[in-house]
Amino acid sequence: MAAKRFNKKQPIPDILTIFQILLKNKTIGTFLILIGLLIIPGIFSSSEIIYNLITTLTFNIGVLLYIFIATLITVGVTLFFQGYNWFKKQFLHIAGLFFLLIFIAAIIGNFQINIMINNVRLIETSMSGDLGIYLNSQLGIRLLSFASLITGFSLLWPQSTKYLTKKIALIVTKQITLKNLSIIVRNAIRSITFIFNIFYIIFKKLFKVLSSFNKKSINKDGSNDDLENVKHDELNDQYPKRPSVILNSASTDDINKNHTKNMETAATTKVSQVKMDFENPVDEWRHSGDGWQLPPLNVLSNAIENTDDKIDIQVRAKLITETLSSFGVDSKVVEINEGPTVTQFGVEPGWDIKEKLTPRLNELGEQELDKNGNELFNKEIISKTRIRVNRITALQNDLALALATPSLRIEAPVPGKPIIGIEVPNSLNSIVNLKSLIEDDKFQDFKNKNNLPVALGQGVSGEPLLIDLAKMPHLLIAGQTGSGKSVCLSGIISCLLMNHSPSELRFILIDPKRVELTQFAKIPHLAFSDIIVETDKVVSTLRAVINEMENRYKKFAELKVRNIQTYNNKFPDDPLPYWVVIVDELADLMLSAPFEVETQLVRLAQLARATGIHLIVATQRPSVDVITGLIKANFPTRIAFAVTSQIDSRTIIDSAGAEKLLGKGDMLFLSPSAQKSKRIQGVYVDDEEIEKIVQFWVDDKFDEIKPTKQDHLIVEASIQIKNTNENDSKKTDDLFPNAIELISRINTVSVSLLQRKLRIGYPRAARLMDELEENNKVSPIEEGQSLRKVIHDKDIESINNEIVDQENNNTSADNIENTDISQQFDNN
Repeated sequence: MAAKRFNKKQPIPDILTIFQILLKNKTIGTFLILIGLLIIPGIFSSSEIIYNLITTLTFNIGVLLYIFIATLITVGVTLFFQGYNWFKKQFLHIAGLFFLLIFIAAIIGNFQINIMINNVRLIETSMSGDLGIYLNSQLGIRLLSFASLITGFSLLWPQSTKYLTKKIALIVTKQITLKNLSIIVRNAIRSITFIFNIFYIIFKKLFKVLSSFNKKSINKDGSNDDLENVKHDELNDQYPKRPSVILNSASTDDINKNHTKNMETAATTKVSQVKMDFENPVDEWRHSGDGWQLPPLNVLSNAIENTDDKIDIQVRAKLITETLSSFGVDSKVVEINEGPTVTQFGVEPGWDIKEKLTPRLNELGEQELDKNGNELFNKEIISKTRIRVNRITALQNDLALALATPSLRIEAPVPGKPIIGIEVPNSLNSIVNLKSLIEDDKFQDFKNKNNLPVALGQGVSGEPLLIDLAKMPHLLIAGQTGSGKSVCLSGIISCLLMNHSPSELRFILIDPKRVELTQFAKIPHLAFSDIIVETDKVVSTLRAVINEMENRYKKFAELKVRNIQTYNNKFPDDPLPYWVVIVDELADLMLSAPFEVETQLVRLAQLARATGIHLIVATQRPSVDVITGLIKANFPTRIAFAVTSQIDSRTIIDSAGAEKLLGKGDMLFLSPSAQKSKRIQGVYVDDEEIEKIVQFWVDDKFDEIKPTKQDHLIVEASIQIKNTNENDSKKTDDLFPNAIELISRINTVSVSLLQRKLRIGYPRAARLMDELEENNKVSPIEEGQSLRKVIHDKDIESINNEIVDQENNNTSADNIENTDISQQFDNN
């Protein structure tokens, strides 16, 4: 048995299997590395085949042989470790480098240099061998070589090329006319010639240095002179010397002057250029309107589909109909919308029909009977009315019991539809993925028409909810702890970061909880250096935003524009970025400085829309002392997450319903244009996705073009607030002299007396009483009493005399005590 097993013949592999083995990336990569090492001049030249191969390559491509060798080794190593996919992704980059090499070969093909590679002297051909001679042989081929420069630059830096093309087209369309067309063409020809001259001078100087270095190295050994002369004569016979190519008749001095001026200008005006992105293929690059590269969609995770079994929707629809019918309510499910969290069953109310039975009589007036002898009756409809909506809503708990769900919500009626929506929680919740919403064509169309598009989530029917923060214009978010407020804020910020550059959008993040927004601390979009976490700095930060708003209004007034959109359209070269102020916990701020915070938020909400400054405020305590009437009036767009009571729900969205939400991103969205709130499942962005987005923006390729921070605005606002407080403390009430005159005629005074006599409100009267106490006009308040004693001038003098007498008595007592101590010391 063993002999049979070992003597068994192995099958011979077919030709396809052999080709598959040979075409593997590691096989091809190893082969290219070996070829690159073999053709290095001077290492394996002892072999006649390799020597002839190196000689042929040197005659054809000249010094580009070394670039060819480096390319073979680099491609082989990359292919060995990365595989073919890397080359597919970087195909356009590789093509761009190839076209640039063609242009370089054409440029260096104009020169001969006295260097020798594998016993081939390049002075008899060109720096780039026969390839350089061919690329400079005709004018048409030269133009194609110059076109390869433009093509290669376009493939390597597509956005820079696009930007320059737009600028050049804009200048040409403005300047070109029939009169100056010839001038433009002549200048274009001069510019192209000038560019060739620059490259000519650069390579000429470089070749002089290389030639001098090569001569020194050769002349060290005198025995090589005869050998070089013999080979030189042989090469002259085999390859005649080519004529020198004259690029331009201009003098070298003029060219050097122009080149020096050009280099000085380039040194003074540094052009910012984003570094190339080799991590992502060009097809996945995304760019904003101002040319910035945006994060690719692959930083976001793909949507996860639930594979578990779900409860049959048709079974639930039948249960709803049967339950309503058992309570005498005729209905029919006419529409089913399945969302990520809940499924909405559209129930159409039936008819409430009242009938009357009358005996069926024959021609003789007798009662008709059927075959079994039963009496027959006629049905007569007395009334037919539609089922009232409240009869269905009153059965909410009964429906929840029949469907075995903890709670359900009834929307009666559904806006724009003649149905009642019964929203039943799904047995399995689906996660709303940000990537799936951004990739949707609806979002792309919405993005092209709006300034600050945000994918907020999906509705009960699965349709995406897209909002424009610039039109809202401010957003209030409220809900209990753990309902999804911070996740919603992270989703909004992530969506804005995916579609806007730092020159288009700036963030001001206020996070008193210190941990919710820390992941975004390093993004270049921050208007200030740090996230505001100290409640003491919030007032000065909001004041700085108000100052920025006022400065923008002044600029708009001078330039006669109404809003930021008009300004940016009028001045596209210097646009103003949008500012988004995000406050994660309003309750903490209202506890520390309620008056200042409310006043500043209301002022921003009232005026900041036209300047491109928008607010997003979140709180977990939806009470009337936090969400005041002024704040609600100026935040028409609101989001309510799950709350504990109807009172909190009415505080947020002025209606009930939020107390029946499921949590974990389940929300009610109230827009200014809608009369009723809309149920939404918010988008979810996990920590890994946020980290990838932030990591893209903190990459070093944006270091040279990151916008400057506006920290000086906070410093100026702090100084302004400090000066205002000092002036307020020094300023006295205008009615203070009237109060002095009033109390001079009485012995006791109260706040209510000041109110009544001076005809002012209680707050002002209380401040007046405090000022009187500070100026020693009234006595301090005593516990349990509202009256204060008035201190007249005589009383003040007597009090001062008593104080002086008391001080004198204390001084004399101290002197007597010191005298007694000294006497005791002398006696001792």
